[in-house]
Amino acid sequence: MTRFMPLGKDRRKDIDKATMLGLFGGGEKLAKWRLSVAIILGGAALGAHAYDFRGGGVLPDGSSEHRLTFSSHSWEQDERDEDLLIANPAFRYGISTGHDIEIGLPVRQVDDKRDLHGVEFAFGFPLAADADNDSHVTLTAHGRLLPTDEPWLGSGSEGAGLALHIGQRIGDSAARVDGFLGLERADVAYRDQEGYEAINRLRYATRLEQGLGQSLALSAELETHIGLSGEEVQNQFALYVRPGLRWSPTPHSDWRLVYGQEVVERETAPSDTIQLTFVYTPEPRESRQSLTARIEQLEAEKRRLAQNDEQLFARTASLRRDSESQDERLTELGDELSAEAESLRTNLSFLGSRTADNRDAIERLERRSGALHIEVVNRSGERAPASQLIEELERQGHRIVRRVERVDEPPRDVTEVHYREGFVTAATTLGETLPGSPEVSAADPEIPRGANVRIIVGADFPVEEPAPEEAGPDEADDEDADTGDTAAEDDEE
Repeated sequence: MTRFMPLGKDRRKDIDKATMLGLFGGGEKLAKWRLSVAIILGGAALGAHAYDFRGGGVLPDGSSEHRLTFSSHSWEQDERDEDLLIANPAFRYGISTGHDIEIGLPVRQVDDKRDLHGVEFAFGFPLAADADNDSHVTLTAHGRLLPTDEPWLGSGSEGAGLALHIGQRIGDSAARVDGFLGLERADVAYRDQEGYEAINRLRYATRLEQGLGQSLALSAELETHIGLSGEEVQNQFALYVRPGLRWSPTPHSDWRLVYGQEVVERETAPSDTIQLTFVYTPEPRESRQSLTARIEQLEAEKRRLAQNDEQLFARTASLRRDSESQDERLTELGDELSAEAESLRTNLSFLGSRTADNRDAIERLERRSGALHIEVVNRSGERAPASQLIEELERQGHRIVRRVERVDEPPRDVTEVHYREGFVTAATTLGETLPGSPEVSAADPEIPRGANVRIIVGADFPVEEPAPEEAGPDEADDEDADTGDTAAEDDEE
């Protein structure tokens, strides 16, 4: 720790033993001793920056916090006409082990002298925290690295110690409580001689903060120091009350103004303190663990895709070989089918010409023989006339190809005979042989192939009543059914 020089440069030269006796009373030895202890305790009261309140727990891996603090410390004693000014930039960063590390570079100015007062450091160890790291219990180890080229600076362990930080939000409100309890060691240099005084003390502080809207908050801090070792332990006690105001213009930045006053006037610590702090918390980056896990996941995905590519390549080659083989087989089958199709077309053409020739010959033979293929359409309204007509035609040697019962149409009054083209003579001869000599005319529309003559049985067709010994109606129906079956078989042929 650098020399704590509360007296002006010119005034220090003029101070003699008599002045010390007048200031502190008592003997020369007592005056010197009290002045040294006062300087020791005054320096220790401005201890390490690591004893600041934490607004949250340990920073996640990759997150950072930038803090810049300006503070002014003044004393009510007349001999201390120079205020102590401190500017302390600090940086806190979350590391991959689940801890965070903080580094500060405090610069002090007193009596027109400005120097770097060592390098502050702190390590945070999480003990408990909620999901959003707002309520937490954190243990910190802190200290200060000092140059060792001058023996009066001490052993370099000034400010070393442990602190337990606790933060808790009060319910769902905008109020929260933060505090710490710490034990520290200080190696503080004497002013009037080389060397240092080693002291140990306990520090406790708590802060209550109440939010006002979205960006403002009021706070009240209470801090006390209790000496545990060193000269004049009872004079190492100090109690501070600090009201404050916090302003958050953005979600990532805070301005905090605190005014502190010592309640117990022991003239060993600054009586008034004004502190302005700016805190900036950038948007956290993705942690190393998540990045490592992501890289491993991407590498595994890359290996899987490479393996899939090899499998797809092998499958594609196999499919290509199968496709080439199938193309060759399809080409062979196409040639075979083309040859077979050409042969079938030739055979069908030949069979078609033969069938046409045979059909014409058959019709000529039928016309010569007088046998006709007849379609019987019953429009008489009863089954008996059509059945008797079919018996008569079969008796004459004609073939009944179809029997059609039009029971869903109204009966016709007159029986008619229709013929296809080329069968006018045979149809006329047939009409003359039928009972009632029905009218003979050309078919319109054309009779479908398979029948040469269509006879439409009307209600005027005479029906012969069966003799008593002849077959009854049931047997006649059976014969009609047989005739219908015969006609169906002929139609299939």
